[in-house]
Amino acid sequence: MAPPPAFVFDLDGTLVDSVYQHVLAWREALEREGISLSVWRIHRRIGMSGGLLVNALLRETGLPVTREQTDRLRQLHAEAYANLVGQVRPLPGARELLEHLTRARVPWAIATSGWMESARPAVEMLATGAEFAETTRRVADLAARLLPFDTMTFAIRLSEGDRVVLLEPGERRPLPDLPLIPVAGTTLAAVLAGEIPSSFMLVQGEARLIVPLRVAGRVHGALVLTARHPAILREVHVPQAQQLADVIACHLELLRRTALLPPPYLPGWKKVR
Repeated sequence: MAPPPAFVFDLDGTLVDSVYQHVLAWREALEREGISLSVWRIHRRIGMSGGLLVNALLRETGLPVTREQTDRLRQLHAEAYANLVGQVRPLPGARELLEHLTRARVPWAIATSGWMESARPAVEMLATGAEFAETTRRVADLAARLLPFDTMTFAIRLSEGDRVVLLEPGERRPLPDLPLIPVAGTTLAAVLAGEIPSSFMLVQGEARLIVPLRVAGRVHGALVLTARHPAILREVHVPQAQQLADVIACHLELLRRTALLPPPYLPGWKKVR
């Protein structure tokens, strides 16, 4: 049987109307560095990754390119774009398309060569109507085809610290309404803190496997699998579990951030301390 279709969408100019805001932000960043470059020259480079774009723009000026200047321009662009991001809107039909794919259980992801600080607001904008319950249920269905386990739990961090919310696939309550569970001193806390890359252990005759959910090197939660019969879930399954976690981590992080947006984006929001 052929694998089900999946979609990977570009972000800027495909899902959100943000190209010209990026152009203007780069122009401001360059001008603050004393570099004058025509808008049309910047526009034709949009779509390149941030680092390549800076190098290409500086080469057009004939100026030498240093690592320090590249990093400085990146920061200046992020600051300028932050002042313009309020003008960015989803392109017509983009949010509805993603919601339709989610309801139809068609896997999708958003890919961008831009930096997270400028991509995050647009990604959160697109996620506003997404269904966390449907996503976690779909992840469990996929995992069941790949890994032997009895239960799956997502440990999600809603704030910095040693507390998480624990939810099973299909949980429909808003994340901020779920109880915060302290995990300090546990193996789960060690995985969340990056002290250990993953964990496999036997707890009272039950096999338990924990791998991190990470985006851009930052851990925002963990995927926990358990099996009542230890023989079926083994340490050899850790790499497969991590591959699955890496595939869905960005989408879960997107939905996690959406769940914490203040009104009017999500009724019933409350601050997590």
